[in-house]
Amino acid sequence: MRIIKDIEPELITLAVDHKVETLIAAWQGAAMPISEAFDDGNLFSQARVLFNLEQGCVVWLVNHIKLPYGNKMSADKLTWVPAMHAINGQLVAT
Repeated sequence: MRIIKDIEPELITLAVDHKVETLIAAWQGAAMPISEAFDDGNLFSQARVLFNLEQGCVVWLVNHIKLPYGNKMSADKLTWVPAMHAINGQLVAT
């Protein structure tokens, strides 16, 4: 799976054993936050779930850092979390 972020020209990837059709069917139209957003003006950080799938979920760890010269950089990560799903804004064992 490859995700191309729309804010910055960044490509983040994750190897998953699911067909593209399965991912498209699981897409809810937006990432589901599973943590409160932290934003102090220099660091933005939040955990979100992109897909709840039968065997687990794909978590997107969003991190934006403001650099000393004013530009922002992204340090995002995608990960597979087996046997858990995003339910009502929380990561829950299933």
